[in-house]
Amino acid sequence: MFQNAFRLCKRMGDLVHSVTEWIFGSFALIFCLAVLASIPLLSLLSLGFLLHVTGQVAGSGRLLQGLTAIRKAAAVGRLILFTWLLLWPLRFFSDMIDSAYLIDSESNLSRYGPFLLFFLTFFTTAHLLWAVVRGSRMRHFIWPAPVRLLRWIVTPEKTRDLLKTAWDFADGLHLPYYFRTGTLGFLGTICWLALPISIIVAAGQLSNNGAAFLLSLLGSLILGWVVVQLPFLQAHFAIEKRFRALFELKQVRCLFRRAPIAFCFALSATLLSAIPLYLLKIELTPREIAWLPSLVYVTLILPARLITGWAVSRALQRKTDRHWFF
Repeated sequence: MFQNAFRLCKRMGDLVHSVTEWIFGSFALIFCLAVLASIPLLSLLSLGFLLHVTGQVAGSGRLLQGLTAIRKAAAVGRLILFTWLLLWPLRFFSDMIDSAYLIDSESNLSRYGPFLLFFLTFFTTAHLLWAVVRGSRMRHFIWPAPVRLLRWIVTPEKTRDLLKTAWDFADGLHLPYYFRTGTLGFLGTICWLALPISIIVAAGQLSNNGAAFLLSLLGSLILGWVVVQLPFLQAHFAIEKRFRALFELKQVRCLFRRAPIAFCFALSATLLSAIPLYLLKIELTPREIAWLPSLVYVTLILPARLITGWAVSRALQRKTDRHWFF
């Protein structure tokens, strides 16, 4: 009886831990993508991940397949969170030293404080690295396990284990792959948008109102046609992993005819997710919170990418076109 109760409690504890980690990983993933999206050049990593998510869902037909990086995001999030928390005492002590130096430069805190701050910084950094080596769990950041640390220090292969852990963690992030995917997806998108945007810009330079209106109308119509195709061309590229796939419009149209309602739903979700971004551009965002629009963007566009992948997977699973009415 007690063994069954213990097993039940253990299962409940594992379930709570798994759900908590999944929720925390989701927030960490969105936050990291938002920060990357607000930094020039690094934003290609965010775009590459979103395209990868679309391709994963489209290829498997399962929405959760696009969220396999949540566990890794949870580990990164824990490292960022506890690094931020553990740096607070160091900042507080550093401010105390500066204040003591201004009040009395000959006090003991002014003379010996910098040395003490150096040792505190060293031990804090060592504690963070040791937590990463142990697996980056929450308990690893809270309790340093000094006995286990001493045993690890005397082992002859500690340096190799440390380098292997760091390499496996960095390799598991797949940053070169995301950067390449984001770069190719960005270049292909620019190629599609170059013509309509150029027409609209040229219309704004004309002094003749009638010609400017007609030219702007032409550019807007072309832009609208491109926007309808672009999310699914990006999904097709994410599946095929070929740059030329971004221009294979015929294949995307064939997929549309197999799942027109799903494509319409995915396109609506994508367009609706862009509306808050235009509302945020009404007033210039202060530099201190420049990442907030990116947070809104990622929060809204990630579900839209999942839905787009789901729509493409529906089309891939079918071999015949739907009725012409749909």
